[in-house]
Amino acid sequence: MGCLQWFNGRSLRNDFPRLFSVSMDKKGSLKFFYQRKEQDSIEDSCSWLANSSGVFSVASVWQMIKAAKRSMLNISKVQWKNSAPPKVQFFSWLACRGRINFAEFMHRIGVLNDNVSSLCVFCKAEVETPDHVLLLCLLIWNVWSVLVNWWEVKWVTPGSMLLNWWFGMEWRKKELEIQKIVPLAMLWSVWKLRNECLFKKCNADLAGLGELVKVIIALWVKANMKGVTYSVHDVVAI
Repeated sequence: MGCLQWFNGRSLRNDFPRLFSVSMDKKGSLKFFYQRKEQDSIEDSCSWLANSSGVFSVASVWQMIKAAKRSMLNISKVQWKNSAPPKVQFFSWLACRGRINFAEFMHRIGVLNDNVSSLCVFCKAEVETPDHVLLLCLLIWNVWSVLVNWWEVKWVTPGSMLLNWWFGMEWRKKELEIQKIVPLAMLWSVWKLRNECLFKKCNADLAGLGELVKVIIALWVKANMKGVTYSVHDVVAI
């Protein structure tokens, strides 16, 4: 490519020095590059990823919708069929649908005045939304990480309050009933702590929140799960 004479006695190497400098095959001929381009060129086309054939069909859309609904249905079943108290189950159901009345929503509908702060009571840096306060606030996220490490699980920020990220993991059978209530206990404990900080002007004991959640889980297990031989200490120490 670089040594052959092309037009008016000049070489392509001299006419296009920058292109020549990044070439991976500096001795290739023009014919070689042209033939390789013909082999690599593929006509642009659309592919429907919901169908293995890549062809769009109404049936594939319906299957995709059913799969999404089935996932949410399974999560709802887990939320209601566990050892947590009914009020906690109901709260987690509301939280996962973003229906908890945090400051951002209350400001938006005009319940709170403009002079009332809408910042998170924990970090005081971000607007108070369900996803932020219950999960994504860095201070709360650190507590979630303590619980996740308790179960020897590695994770990344899930991005929303939908509990697919927790219930989608595989667990050992004997621990399955206990793990169902772990996120519910966390959500409930954060909500209560938030209210105490907001209405009673208490300082948030985030350092002890993780251990408190473990104790709550152990008490729910002992009170509502039949045939459990674990003590509260045993559950906390799992």
